[in-house]
Amino acid sequence: MFRVAILLLGLLPIMVSAAEIYKWVDDMGVTHYGDQPHQGAEKIELPETQPVPSSRASSNLGGSQQNDVADDKGYKSFAIVQPENNQTIRDNAGSVSVAFIVNPSLRAGHKIRVSLDGHRLKDGTAIRFSLQGVDRGTHTLSAAIVDANGATVISAGSISFHLRKHFISHKNNKPESSDGVVGAGL
Repeated sequence: MFRVAILLLGLLPIMVSAAEIYKWVDDMGVTHYGDQPHQGAEKIELPETQPVPSSRASSNLGGSQQNDVADDKGYKSFAIVQPENNQTIRDNAGSVSVAFIVNPSLRAGHKIRVSLDGHRLKDGTAIRFSLQGVDRGTHTLSAAIVDANGATVISAGSISFHLRKHFISHKNNKPESSDGVVGAGL
């Protein structure tokens, strides 16, 4: 019986690491992500990410205890899931919803560092938020998880998205033709 319990405990990390992420769109057109499948949900394949070692020099003050802390910083995956890469967003106010998947959850003292077009925006712990006042055009969004010292633990890489603003055409503003006749150039 003891051997069976040890075997099951040994398999537990494998089962936990096989967590699946699903994406679906509700009746209102809002995209959702979760670990439980919903009707019409598609399974998301997350890219493998490589942890970046800390640039901070290690000391032998804690011996193996410090190694345990360093191992505890590891993340299996970190990805930008919203907006999607190469997605076109239409919003006159320049509002862009941003969402991340962090596996396992963000650790105490760690923050998500977000950059837009190479400019650092903010460090925070929220995995969902909105950018406001983004100009129209193509933008690059990148993110990394940093520790309390600001050292990068893991990077999600970067994605590109395109922000378009709606154009309102006025029916009374008809173009003039080259001969000066209004509406003749249509």
